[in-house]
Amino acid sequence: MVVKFQIQIQMLRTNYVTIDDFKIVDVADHCDWDKLNIAIDDALNFELPELLCEYWGLVKNTFKVENPTEEQLKLLNGDIYKCSNVTRQFLGLKKMLVYYSYSNYLMGSVLNDTGLGFVKKTDQYSIPTPYKDIKEIANSYRNRGYSIVKQLKEYLCHNKDLTQGYNIKFIDCGCGCESGYCDLTEKRIFVFKPKIIRR
Repeated sequence: MVVKFQIQIQMLRTNYVTIDDFKIVDVADHCDWDKLNIAIDDALNFELPELLCEYWGLVKNTFKVENPTEEQLKLLNGDIYKCSNVTRQFLGLKKMLVYYSYSNYLMGSVLNDTGLGFVKKTDQYSIPTPYKDIKEIANSYRNRGYSIVKQLKEYLCHNKDLTQGYNIKFIDCGCGCESGYCDLTEKRIFVFKPKIIRR
């Protein structure tokens, strides 16, 4: 079992997260590792930079640190902090990346590219999950990731020392929706309309 786990870790092309981090989404032992790596790359190269804007430089550099400080570890793995004497939780950059990556993985697992075009893989022992159900599950993971994006902005608002050297401007640092970070429009960000061409 230990040997199997070590082999799985080597199948992820990034060192930003490990397969252990993916336990929160219960990724299958026999998942399509190539597609999972593509899903991680897509989150890192497209979705997160666009969502995080001026925060992205800090996030990317925190992922790249080989020997993170205690504060950087809190940024990566999550932290509990006080805001106006109210206990708040930040779930961490790793979980944010995992949720977005797994959402991408679910949407990318619907079809397989073959020499004859895109096909759904089925056999006599399985029934394919309807696309609508997969999309709903993928969106639920995407929304969890977006919740952490809002947590991150509020967390950094209360831990400005972490942002030194980055051009990050903060709005009022309140708690929860008082901070104004709840005003971001999720529907505008998470519209996902893939096209399926039928022959």
